[in-house]
Amino acid sequence: MKFDTSEKGLLTLFKPYQAALLEHIWELNEKDRVGLTSGQAYEYLLGHPDSKSRASAIFFLDDMVEEGVLEYEE
Repeated sequence: MKFDTSEKGLLTLFKPYQAALLEHIWELNEKDRVGLTSGQAYEYLLGHPDSKSRASAIFFLDDMVEEGVLEYEE
């Protein structure tokens, strides 16, 4: 990971769309555990000004699972 010391919070580590997606997932899971499909993640990002392709969202989610930030289940 690269640190962007000119930014604050999650933006020091993540691109804007990645930070927005993580925040969205964490908000959904504040009270109960809620799953999110890659399609739902992509649909959420469509409204984000820095939106990327569905593949970018999937690759990012996969990376977060590999790093232990998120969990994956079938």
